[in-house]
Amino acid sequence: WKFKRYLLEHMPTDETGRPLYFKDYRLNDSLNTNLGKILSKEEENLLIVFSDNEPEVNNLVTRLIQRAALYPVILFGMPSWQGWTNVDLTFLHNLQLHLISPFYTDFTDPRIKNFLIKSRLQYGYEPYEIFSLGYNFSMLGYDIGFYFLSALKQFGKNFMPCIDQVQADQLLTKYRFSRTATGGYVNNNFNVIRYNSDFSIERVGVVSGDPQVQ
Repeated sequence: WKFKRYLLEHMPTDETGRPLYFKDYRLNDSLNTNLGKILSKEEENLLIVFSDNEPEVNNLVTRLIQRAALYPVILFGMPSWQGWTNVDLTFLHNLQLHLISPFYTDFTDPRIKNFLIKSRLQYGYEPYEIFSLGYNFSMLGYDIGFYFLSALKQFGKNFMPCIDQVQADQLLTKYRFSRTATGGYVNNNFNVIRYNSDFSIERVGVVSGDPQVQ
């Protein structure tokens, strides 16, 4: 399992320099029943959940909230959770849910504000709707078009060898391409977003190659 192997090889440390304690469990009824034996009351518990099963995650989140007063928990989940409707958003905010997503819309960003103003003037409406995976189609189309047109302008029609050197200011995310074994290219730049207890959502870090999270 790539993530587990990477984590064990690069285990974070606490403020005293000691490696964090790591243990993996299967997400099932037995785990939910024994959470009190697994979680620590003295230390902050970081729970990383690799599951796209909404009922199972909903059950886990509900039980974590029931124990939140005794066990400090920060929850890490999957990007697909952004499209779920049955998990109480209040619970996710109270558990400080962290997600990795290729997209993040910061409505306080002057560039986003300017894009919305120009859209209203040009088309008569603001593209406010955000898809479940975290992006708006108008903004996504702008980012893709602007990036590759910038590549064409800066490097000419044979820009692919320089695809990772393009200077372009995108709205939703930065692109960091690397070549795959099959000869194609993949974007390796992702945002770490956090659900805060005040019901705001903010970007707290960027994963681009080696993780760099604030």
